[in-house]
Amino acid sequence: MALPTLTRHEHVFVMQLDDGDNRFNRSSLDAINACLDEIDAAEGPKGLVTAGTGKFFSNGLDLDWLSAGDEDMVEFIDEVMLMWGRLVEAGYPTVAAVNGHAFAGGARLFDRTAFFQTHHIHRIGSHAHGIGHAQDIAVLGLGEFLARDQTHNPPARQ
Repeated sequence: MALPTLTRHEHVFVMQLDDGDNRFNRSSLDAINACLDEIDAAEGPKGLVTAGTGKFFSNGLDLDWLSAGDEDMVEFIDEVMLMWGRLVEAGYPTVAAVNGHAFAGGARLFDRTAFFQTHHIHRIGSHAHGIGHAQDIAVLGLGEFLARDQTHNPPARQ
């Protein structure tokens, strides 16, 4: 299993989801929260681009893992919702570079960000979306924005 990773390009952090369907289970959720902790602790202007690889941006909850019964399902789903809330209330710009399909909780992951871009027409939830180019444009655009506006601190979305 490849856990989400975080890299930094000047002011822009890129959280890479690189595990096939990119489903949420204990390990992936803990890794995502660790990435968000690192970004939150960073000083100065910053932004986050979340990107997947391959065919899927994210397929949401790992139902096979959840059905194994090793963890309380309701408690885990609450933790996933708290992670989405961190994206909504981040004190910095967040972008989802949607590389592929995003269903259910995976669609919630990208729609909790302030902006999203996708390279092709993908299945998003039960709708198809397509706008632009994906991760490279998102990183470049957010980096240029942060470089121009060193004081940017967007209010939390409501």
